[in-house]
Amino acid sequence: MLSDLPLRYRPKIINQEIEELWSHWLFIPAEGYVEFERYGPIRIADLEWLDIDPVEVKRIGRLVPDQSIDHSETLIQLLSQVNQPFEKYQGKIRLKC
Repeated sequence: MLSDLPLRYRPKIINQEIEELWSHWLFIPAEGYVEFERYGPIRIADLEWLDIDPVEVKRIGRLVPDQSIDHSETLIQLLSQVNQPFEKYQGKIRLKC
């Protein structure tokens, strides 16, 4: 399930500039709406697209470099199972809304 993966999300709302800040969670508070850490609730119909960063950066410790874990394969499998259109874009997964 998508919510089980430690991903980051960035919505593009129709007729608004692209926000540079990423959210660490999303959920669906009611049918037809989605809410993010920094936005929401937003009508799904108002989203142009949704970027998902499939790379988890895991902090190990102060003296040890952070670990990067790529969840792209799992994410693509999940999206394919539900027939969600997407594309790879600059290392991210972009969902067409």
